[in-house]
Amino acid sequence: MPELLGNHSADSDDRRLEELPTNWDIQKIEQHFNTPLIRNWNELKQYEQVEQNPSPWTSSYWPTYQDSINARWRRGQPSPAEKYARAYGLDVK
Repeated sequence: MPELLGNHSADSDDRRLEELPTNWDIQKIEQHFNTPLIRNWNELKQYEQVEQNPSPWTSSYWPTYQDSINARWRRGQPSPAEKYARAYGLDVK
């Protein structure tokens, strides 16, 4: 059984997520979605199973099909791999 937040086990109801200190990432997420994150374990347990409709799609497969980071996806600009190589003084050919 994995340990969560110190001595609290994964199936324990006494975890106190609401007492965790907030950090900037959590604040940015809450600001972006304009809603607070649920930090109370008992409240969070209501959402053990959810269904998103429509189902989210990760993205286009074209970047992978077109050679991933080697693809020049913006006309007239080097590929991400070329930018990395140039930044570190490597040969881009």
